Amino acid sequence: MEQINVLSESGILKAMENEFYLNWSNCTFTDNSLSAVDVKSKILEFSKFLNSAGKLSLLSYNRSESEEFVPLLLTLKKNIKYILSEIGHSHSEKKYEYICCECNEVINIDSKQNFWACLQNHEHVEYLYSKFLTGTLDTVSESMTDIAEVQDSIYSNPVAGTSNFEFANENTDSGIDNEICEGDHNEVSEFTEKNECKEDDVNNFRFNFVLKYDDAIEIKLYPERLMKTVWKIDRIKEYTIQKTGPFRAVCLLCSCDLVAKTKISKFAIEDHTIGQRHLRNAGSSENVNNLRNYHDFWLNLEATYQSHQVYFKPNFSAFKCVLCNLAVKYEDVLLHIQRDPHKKKVLDLFKKNSNIYYLIELHVQIYGVTMVQVESTDKEVKKEMMTVKPKVRTEKTDSDSSPSSDTKEVKHNIIKSVENFASDNVLDLIPNRFREHIKYLKSKGNMISCDLCKITLLKEIEIIKKHIKLASHVKASNIKPKKYNYYCEICNIKIPDEVAWNSHFNDGPNKHANMAESRKNKTTEYECTKCCTVIYGDDLSLTRHLSVKRGKRSKELKLPEPVNKLFRSKEVIESTANKLTFEANDALRYNQLTKECCTRLEVALGVVFEGCRAYPFGSRISGLGDQYSDLDVFIDTGGMYLGYKNQDALAQVQLVRKAAGILSKHKEEFQDFLQIPTARTPIVKLYHKMTDIECDLSFRHGLSVENTKFLRFCLDLQPITQPFVLLLKKWSQHNNFTEHISTYALALTAIFYLQVNNYLLSVKKLRELNPEPSLVIDGWETIKYTMPLEKMKTFVDPYPHSITNLLKDFFGYYAKFKYSEEVICPLLGRTILKKQFFEGTLPEEMKSYILQLQGEEPEQFRAMSSICIQDPFDLSHNLTKACQPGTLNKFKTFCELSFKLLESTV
Repeated sequence: MEQINVLSESGILKAMENEFYLNWSNCTFTDNSLSAVDVKSKILEFSKFLNSAGKLSLLSYNRSESEEFVPLLLTLKKNIKYILSEIGHSHSEKKYEYICCECNEVINIDSKQNFWACLQNHEHVEYLYSKFLTGTLDTVSESMTDIAEVQDSIYSNPVAGTSNFEFANENTDSGIDNEICEGDHNEVSEFTEKNECKEDDVNNFRFNFVLKYDDAIEIKLYPERLMKTVWKIDRIKEYTIQKTGPFRAVCLLCSCDLVAKTKISKFAIEDHTIGQRHLRNAGSSENVNNLRNYHDFWLNLEATYQSHQVYFKPNFSAFKCVLCNLAVKYEDVLLHIQRDPHKKKVLDLFKKNSNIYYLIELHVQIYGVTMVQVESTDKEVKKEMMTVKPKVRTEKTDSDSSPSSDTKEVKHNIIKSVENFASDNVLDLIPNRFREHIKYLKSKGNMISCDLCKITLLKEIEIIKKHIKLASHVKASNIKPKKYNYYCEICNIKIPDEVAWNSHFNDGPNKHANMAESRKNKTTEYECTKCCTVIYGDDLSLTRHLSVKRGKRSKELKLPEPVNKLFRSKEVIESTANKLTFEANDALRYNQLTKECCTRLEVALGVVFEGCRAYPFGSRISGLGDQYSDLDVFIDTGGMYLGYKNQDALAQVQLVRKAAGILSKHKEEFQDFLQIPTARTPIVKLYHKMTDIECDLSFRHGLSVENTKFLRFCLDLQPITQPFVLLLKKWSQHNNFTEHISTYALALTAIFYLQVNNYLLSVKKLRELNPEPSLVIDGWETIKYTMPLEKMKTFVDPYPHSITNLLKDFFGYYAKFKYSEEVICPLLGRTILKKQFFEGTLPEEMKSYILQLQGEEPEQFRAMSSICIQDPFDLSHNLTKACQPGTLNKFKTFCELSFKLLESTV
């Protein structure tokens, strides 16, 4: 598919790929790998299944479930008809010849070659294809004409014998008679009209060229994850929400502002999207057409002009400029941007270094202005700024920022890693960070020799780089290797080392292929030789890697006074541990109240959701809460525990609202309702008056219930775990970590530490000891605890020391933990390297995660977060993915300070 990718870079990827996959897949043939006996056996096996168990299962499904199988069965029917029509025909000697009407070159295509790839490799195909799309060429077959019939006389099918571009533009398939194809097409169309929005013009479906915003603009104004969530609610193809700045967003459909005093949150945006006004406008064809015209206008402009859309809102036949408070006609927008009043306002924002609007550096490029011209008066500063472009903050690693260090101004020297990628000399392709070694390398024919190591290497850049990094070569050269940081600005991720960096470009999924053409041609690899950072991006990317302004000295972090009191003596620690444990167990003793609350919820909701079940979970159930803790309850309205039903965002919002509406009718029991439908897991908060319990109701699946069972089991298996986690929870509250590190995440850090020292069992070991099949929830395997607890205790060591010793050792462990390289993994009971998630070298125990990545909606584990704590069951979930470097530094510092304090206590 290399040619297709090349062609996509010239601007017609979607159209030509769709054309290839929809129409030419039947023209490429491969050798059989199965014998006739094998094929016959498989067909008989499938036929038997479809006529017995398969048919009975299909007929037993409800309407919504059975409709999912309609397109699959129609496709199966079509494939069977095609095979029947082609049986007996030999493709082995089939050959095609085409002639280009532009240059009269004859193109020969063997039947086993990739049909579309061969045609698109011709230099005139893009030109002819663009003529076809603009209407200046009636059919592509006028330009690429088949001039030869099939040379194999045995092959008698006239349709397949005249495969040409005209055939590709008909609504038919190679080798299938028109009657069969027409019948199938009608059946599929009938299903489509019932279930999907059908385009009137077939070319809109087949040649779906969608103009794309520049990547830098799309990432900032239309972030992918947010847009997907919004689309699931309003079902409008065009972007309806635009993030214009950190504190502001605009609904382009409703033409209204969404403003926050602090950072505009995803929840605030989703809350507007599920509102009646937005959904009503989403059903208005006039508003949707207005939105489509808005995007059509900006998509046809250069990136610098595209970025100015943050100042304009759609207003029917015109735009409204929010800076000038004026209505501007479409045809006058570009003129308005260049006019002095608008220009002056944009430059004023730029001079003030305002962060109200995103991409301000891009806005002012239209006026030929740089930050040097606006900000700099000092000659030396001006000269440096002209080299490296505008100022922004640099990326930091764990080691660059100590809480007590000065914020120093850093001078950068940014150069291209490779000056000439088109060079034929492989030594010219060695990145700058390895350039010192070139003096030892010499080109000899098809090989490269290393004078130091007295060996020859293949002329491949990766092999040469690998040799340079060998310990023997490094020792012989006496060149001390530098530790580089790696940052892909296109994907916005940091990468730990050179191996993972190469893997990111060669193997791993990334956003590079989806970049706009205008940006793709400008991206390359850069190196900052001063701070040893490798950056992949363009000029705009470099503006994100510049010197930090000189700031005040950061205050030295000290443990809060409540922590000093909590750890002031061994006696106080043990007394507090006993008190917290008693309160937690006291909450468990009130289990009857919990059951009563869940029963009342089931009764009230059961009026509408017949047979619904309420499953309590969370700290109140695991033994890590108290009588004042909220009660978390998973409500299963029917078939939801395993994650098969009502998992999409819209269904979750509807369940939250419906449940709140039902319960609000029982005001004598349930009060103080608060709906939070836009949370990661949508919930309803309420107060149950009879039991005096505040509840959080969720409706996704039962994985949280299984997580609580796991925590409870760990507390029972190693009794010291409960007071240990409760003291850590109190420590976290005093240090204000609870906002960034949840109680569940903190409990897993404690459990992981005990696993590492064989005081608790890993999830892997628990599954080995309990081999009976367990529940699989949303694709994730849980644990079925069948072995008696007392027997499982024989597989762990009882903790021999005091709770004070355990706390001290815990803080010492996490004060020195390699957060930049390792992941806390309770599944294995040991750490796993972050780079393994990029290199594809994950252990066998993570096969469920690997399978999940191959699904329709894969979720990658956020391995580049500052702190990585992997959920023991949902392996794609990093429980601390939102933690920033500042939180990590504070956590490490407080662990170190707590360790020193406890050292003097023990």
